Amino acid sequence: MSLNELLTGTPNDKPYMNVNVNSINANNMRLQTNPILGGVISGDAFGNFHWSAGSGESGPTGPTGPTGPTGPQGIPLSKFVVDGSGTTPGAYTTIQSAVNAAEATLNVEQTIYVLNFAGSYNEQVVVNVDLAYLNIVGIGTADNGPFVIGGFTNQKNSILKLSNLIIEDDGTNPLIVTGATGASPITSLYDCDLENRSTVCIDLGQNAELNIFNCNQIISTIDDAIHSLPADGSVVTIKNSYVSGENSACYFNAPTTSMNVRLNNNSEFDSTNSPCITTAGTVDIRSSYNTFNCINNECFFISSTSSVDSSYDLMGSNASSTYVVTGNTGGVFSYSGDYQTGNNVLINSDLTVTDRSVIHT
Repeated sequence: MSLNELLTGTPNDKPYMNVNVNSINANNMRLQTNPILGGVISGDAFGNFHWSAGSGESGPTGPTGPTGPTGPQGIPLSKFVVDGSGTTPGAYTTIQSAVNAAEATLNVEQTIYVLNFAGSYNEQVVVNVDLAYLNIVGIGTADNGPFVIGGFTNQKNSILKLSNLIIEDDGTNPLIVTGATGASPITSLYDCDLENRSTVCIDLGQNAELNIFNCNQIISTIDDAIHSLPADGSVVTIKNSYVSGENSACYFNAPTTSMNVRLNNNSEFDSTNSPCITTAGTVDIRSSYNTFNCINNECFFISSTSSVDSSYDLMGSNASSTYVVTGNTGGVFSYSGDYQTGNNVLINSDLTVTDRSVIHT
């Protein structure tokens, strides 16, 4: 075969061809074939030519498209937007429908914007799948944000963050339900207002992480504000928030596996008929620079296998002939810089107590 035949032949007929050429030094020779057929001829030191399919050249990069329009109040339209009034084009009308759509992309953080309108979102929102990472943000402030009459349930291996929402009860259910056997959900509340007039505000189950930051109120007017189901292996952090219950502000129960509670800085815990903080099972509480007020009972009840480490907390009880801190034999209470108000005895002697320079008033 001549070199000309090789150059103009059909590569599909001979996708690999060896040609001995005595009069041409093929070493390091590289020839382009017919431009219609494409491909490359390469030579080697033995006078052999080899054809191989070539790669086409890349075309120029196209121009960048225009920036998309923004939605109401500057929210990008590519995000999930909920408008209960139904007046925002392309928006969902319920929070649950937006959650269902956002859950389809797992392991990727998704933000759902909830617009305020004259009505309220009457729904119990449930996170249905594992590994969802959802931010649900109310457009407004905690004092003037979207109203949700119902609540949220997170019992999967998911991260749920709620911000700037006003959540009230539907007459039956808790406002937040989180934690379950075999799952490890993380639920966080930022700048939210919660009030329940029919049952507890938050039901805390097993292996959950609950974070409450900068919330104006977490209130139950009839029961505990935060109630354990129980909550073995759970972790709770509360900071710069107000928590109040007709019974306990917080009832923490971990009968099998211990739970950790961190009450950090500038929070207030009020209760009427039960201790502000009640423990059962094994609960480790560390509190600093918070205020505890109870009308008819103690500020803390510490069970026999629980412990409280209190630093610079202000404790007050208006009840007569009771303690500010009490509990069962074996419970541990360590404190420093704490203040007692009223005429109560500070600590029940059944507890194991470490006093670090306490000041009585």
